[in-house]
Order: sequence, then C-alpha cells, then structure tokens
Amino acid sequence: QRQQHQVSIDLWEICYQVCFLNYSPVSGAANIDPSLIDEVGEVDWQCLEDKTRDLVGEAFANLPED
Repeated sequence: QRQQHQVSIDLWEICYQVCFLNYSPVSGAANIDPSLIDEVGEVDWQCLEDKTRDLVGEAFANLPED
C-alpha cells in the first residue's frame, strides 16, 4: 500500500527567500538581495525569475517520493 503525503509550501517564505539575501525567519533582519537590482537601480527581472525558479525547484525536489 502506498502512503499518501500532504505537504504545505509557504509561498510567502519562498518570496522572502527570493527577495532577501540569506533570508532566515529567525534572524529578524533582512537585506535585499542586490543581485536582483541592475546597474540603473531597476529590478533585474531575469535574475528574479532565475532565483525564483531555482528556489521553487528546490522545494519540489525536496518533496517526499511516495
């Protein structure tokens, strides 16, 4: 018999990890990830997308197999 798993992923937590550098909910402090800002001070949307894809990919890769 195969066990069923239910997993919750906190989307806000992923958002914080995307936007902040080395984000930790226990630290209480957050620094904006400067790699997400381009040389003219605008959001680097490609970098933002890449970081988001990587973090979401990690979340799914760490899901239980069964």
